[in-house]
Amino acid sequence: MTRGMGLFAGFRRSGRSGSATFNFNAVANAYGVNSSTYSGIPALVAALGGTYTRATSATYFDSAGTLQTAAAGVPRIGTVPGLTTRLGYLAEEARTNLALRSQAFATAPWGSGGTVTVTTGATTAPDGTATADLLTALAADSNCTQPNITATAATAYTFSVYMRAASPQTVSLFIIDGGGGSGNTNVSCSVTTSWQRFTVTRTTSALTTLISAQIGGASTFSTGEAVFAWGAQVEQGSFATSYVATTTAAVPRNADVLSLPTTGWYSASAGSWYAEFLSFDGTSAGQRPFSASNGTTANLNELIFNGTTTSTVAQLVSGVTRTSGGIGGQTPVNAINKFAHGADASGVTSAANGNAFSALVSADTMPTITTLHIGNRFDGVRPMNGLVHRIFYLPTRQADAVIQGWTV
Repeated sequence: MTRGMGLFAGFRRSGRSGSATFNFNAVANAYGVNSSTYSGIPALVAALGGTYTRATSATYFDSAGTLQTAAAGVPRIGTVPGLTTRLGYLAEEARTNLALRSQAFATAPWGSGGTVTVTTGATTAPDGTATADLLTALAADSNCTQPNITATAATAYTFSVYMRAASPQTVSLFIIDGGGGSGNTNVSCSVTTSWQRFTVTRTTSALTTLISAQIGGASTFSTGEAVFAWGAQVEQGSFATSYVATTTAAVPRNADVLSLPTTGWYSASAGSWYAEFLSFDGTSAGQRPFSASNGTTANLNELIFNGTTTSTVAQLVSGVTRTSGGIGGQTPVNAINKFAHGADASGVTSAANGNAFSALVSADTMPTITTLHIGNRFDGVRPMNGLVHRIFYLPTRQADAVIQGWTV
């Protein structure tokens, strides 16, 4: 622990009054409460008497772009290659990789009907190990497929895999319904000399009980063409989440749950919040980059990110909605959003991504708050899938121009 709140450089020029009492700065992996700062989320959690849980290991990309594995119970500070190099706290819902042998395309249940040769351990994988396989096509329309993955009808599934090639190639990815269902969804992937993660998503048809995940086909991946492949993942959901390695069985990854008591830094009479985050979930409404509450839905102060629609700031007091309104200027999914709002007994104002503030309904009174939940709501049913870069709080309501200026 150190003294001083130099973590707020860049916001001092904005004309704010008063001092921040809480600062969550995952970009620098440094955190502050009142006049004390802490290095790393575990130190912050210990100082406040909070909790962080994730009962499984989980992967993330470090600042160098290498895939790393965090042990169970260890928060992830990482990036999302292709979207941002800016570090953030990675918060995700629970998922399970249903694809077996995720790094072993020469091993059943993967198969190709003799149309593909697999050279194992042919190059360095995204995690820095020599575990990526080379798939070489032996015929027109070759494919490497894992069949008979248990699935549910009328449900979204996403298949993802990391690929690169010695020279640019076009390769299709498929999800194919089976077990009574019919139909498929495929995407054409432009594979380059750099590792990229490619995905295809399909909502299964009625009667589907099994699906297949396929690399190749659809008049792509023909004789002599070759791609390196690694990290196959099939998961229930409409977007891909962090990679989970498998061998002979499906493997789950539990949700990230971070909760911090507000005692000593939160004001019951007024306050201003700033949040900077990136969500890679463009379909789920009600994601919470942060939610402050008393452990019930009766008293809340929270930001609600609705994917591709307008986000909302909500404030509930004793079960009554005192404030609820849309925030203009939302950045699309897979990009950084900057949000701020200020509240006191006279009402709430908010701003997003440099847009002029929105004046919302009168707050009347402020909610009773005991805990800040980052990347979810207190009950765990409103996860944000993405990176939380920064959150800070001042125990005073700032001027509207200041609030807007934070989000530029």
